[in-house]
Amino acid sequence: MFIAVVGLIEIAVVLLFVARVTRLIVADEITRRPREAIVRRLPGGSRSRT
Repeated sequence: MFIAVVGLIEIAVVLLFVARVTRLIVADEITRRPREAIVRRLPGGSRSRT
């Protein structure tokens, strides 16, 4: 029983970590300039997304 709970906690922590890193990359202000530079280099990157 204890091992199953620890496994669920690990899964929850990994999911929260992935969600936070995803938000950091796609929405946070701290990564805005690198993100915009990458988007400009992509085909069709001149379109602005909101």
